[in-house]
Amino acid sequence: MESVPVTSAAGTSGTAAPPVRLPQAWWVFLLGGAALVIAYHWVPRGTATTVYYVAVGALGVGAMALGIHLRRPVRRAPWLVLLASQVLWVLGDAVGGVLAAVSSTDYFPTVADAFYLVAYPVLAVALLMLTRGRRPRRDLEGLLDALTVLIGLALLTMVVIGSPAPVTGGHPVLALVVSGAYPQLDILIITILVALITTPGSRTPALKLLVVALSLVVTADVGATALDKMTFDSTGALDHLWLASYVLLGAALLHPSLYELSIPVRAEQGQLRRSRVAATILVMLVPPGVLVGEHLRHRPISVWPIALASAAMFGLVVLRMTIVVRQIAAAQAEREQAQAALAYQASHDSLTGLPNRAQGLELVSASLARAQRDGALVGLLFVDLDGFKGVNDSYGHRAGDEVLQAVAARMRAVLREGDMVGRLGGDEFVVLLEPLVETGSAVTVAERLIGEVSAAVTLSHGHPVRVGASVGVAISQDGGTDAETLLNEADTAAYRAKNLGRGRVEVFGDALRRELQERSDLERALRRALAEDALTLRYDPVVEVGDGTVLGYQAVLDWDRPGVGPVTGEQLRAVAELSDLAFDLDTWVLGQATRQLAVWNGLSATRLGLGVYVSARHLARVRVLDDVRRAVEESAIAPGQLTVEITDTTFIDDPVGFGNLDRIRELGVRVGLQDFGTGYSSVRRLQRLPIDVVKLDGGFLDWRSPSGAGLLQLMVQGVQNFGLPLVVTGVTDDEHRAMLSGLGCEVMEGSCFGGPFTAAEVAERIARMSPLPS
Repeated sequence: MESVPVTSAAGTSGTAAPPVRLPQAWWVFLLGGAALVIAYHWVPRGTATTVYYVAVGALGVGAMALGIHLRRPVRRAPWLVLLASQVLWVLGDAVGGVLAAVSSTDYFPTVADAFYLVAYPVLAVALLMLTRGRRPRRDLEGLLDALTVLIGLALLTMVVIGSPAPVTGGHPVLALVVSGAYPQLDILIITILVALITTPGSRTPALKLLVVALSLVVTADVGATALDKMTFDSTGALDHLWLASYVLLGAALLHPSLYELSIPVRAEQGQLRRSRVAATILVMLVPPGVLVGEHLRHRPISVWPIALASAAMFGLVVLRMTIVVRQIAAAQAEREQAQAALAYQASHDSLTGLPNRAQGLELVSASLARAQRDGALVGLLFVDLDGFKGVNDSYGHRAGDEVLQAVAARMRAVLREGDMVGRLGGDEFVVLLEPLVETGSAVTVAERLIGEVSAAVTLSHGHPVRVGASVGVAISQDGGTDAETLLNEADTAAYRAKNLGRGRVEVFGDALRRELQERSDLERALRRALAEDALTLRYDPVVEVGDGTVLGYQAVLDWDRPGVGPVTGEQLRAVAELSDLAFDLDTWVLGQATRQLAVWNGLSATRLGLGVYVSARHLARVRVLDDVRRAVEESAIAPGQLTVEITDTTFIDDPVGFGNLDRIRELGVRVGLQDFGTGYSSVRRLQRLPIDVVKLDGGFLDWRSPSGAGLLQLMVQGVQNFGLPLVVTGVTDDEHRAMLSGLGCEVMEGSCFGGPFTAAEVAERIARMSPLPS
């Protein structure tokens, strides 16, 4: 079956229309045809009139055929059938004209009537096909409306026009049948035309021209019947109406909007269009109008036809309203179902079907409100999966999705009826226990969850994988806290569980509460320090071991917090990563470090390199490109002097960072991989990573044991095989230097080289070791 594009109720097509050829042809033909219709008045009566009349009709048929070819409607069949009806009409005109010329006797019916009587049903079929083609579903209400119009028009014709006048010549019975058929066929055309007009969709110019043309045909037919009692004399003003219909039909099919006229449209169920309502009201006024008309004409009233027609029309209208009411109820039910589905989607995770973060917090808030009223305990478990990133990295995100679904199902199976498990995002879940007898019950549930989650999950391709879970427990007594605070407490406990070895349960208590308070205080203090430019940077030298040449420095964040003492860069970044401070902190370090590098450039002809760490969260934002570009441009350093350093966990947590790294390298800035060997990356992945240098974490490896030394050698050779520069960090003594030098490691970084230094100390070293030429 040919697929057909569907339009909206406004009539806009879902597919593009073909290119319009000769777009002005319709109005050129319309103007020329109007001139021909007007000129018909001055054509001499007789053979010239007949030839002229048939020629105009043939011209209209030709324009219709040309329009079908040019406009290429989606459904050609209705238009071809419509064309066939007009061909029959023109043939009837021609045959009638020939018979009138060769015969002096006025016979009725003639062979011409055979063409006309066939043309009407063909025209009705064309309109019916066009009407049904514009409706994508079964339109029962449209059928009822059409039947109502049909009954009303039939009553009007039967009562007002009455029986046809007697005809002289020909066969009387046949003449009576034929003369009675014409008004009935007109009624059929009007009925289908009303159905077409009331079909939902846009009222295109082609449709308007078509309706006007057929309205002229029906008007001329009814006028001829009413005035002449079936006298088929094609002279007088009525001939102009029939001629005008040929011209309008040709213009309708030549109009560019013909393409969309046969495209189905969507209409809402239960929708009552004004055109349908107006047509129904007018038709319902026919029976009382007939009564008034018959009374004014002082004619005997035909009671039974009027009564039967009124009853039938009333029944059809009642049935129509019943269908509309049912459709409105069905549409309302569908709308409510759609709203419920949308509400569910907005409050639940699409992958696991669990409540999402927003819905979970609402449920926790409601539970705390009940606990405040009843004096009950509420337990909240924060479940963080262990090893999930490794599954994603090794088997892909589809495997990760399967693991999350399996974990969600297992967690639901462990909990009691009434407890809630939700997914916060990623590999983090939350469990609400209500009511809770004691803290120990929450710990028992947490341990049971760890056991269930840790069981192997068989993927769809048959490979078993394992993940674990670390669980933090937070307890609220009498609802004496809010949902966000309780969630933060459980999160803090889960973070402690991970740091203490994973696969364990930690309960949020006084010690963790102090830790959380300290973290919150440190975050506020860090914000204030950034605003006041109170932080400092120190610089660790990156040294070529062979001749002791300093190749560059690594920026190290440092802060002497007033009233507290030194705070390490690791502590600052751990706090900053929990909020948008990560972006502001990176931006400050980039700007401060590059400005200092510009100062060093003025002290020596040697151009040192500078490494600056950028967080994974910052790298995943577009603003990182602006921050790096601004730091380079404002300091006026060479882009190649700056190395933006990231950890390998960046590539696991947010693959979007790949694209930003490529754009950073396009700026001329180098990219370094920190702490290689401690995270998720492997040597074989180095070839695919957008990096320029690798920093191997020497402090992580035990090179004093045979196995440790062998692993270190394997990693060093693996990096060197990919042609990437290697820097070993964490070098603390001469023994380490000698060991690494023996493995071919030429560039190192660490406390063994005297750092980290202040900016002033670095400037003094540069000035002393590499003075500018005079």
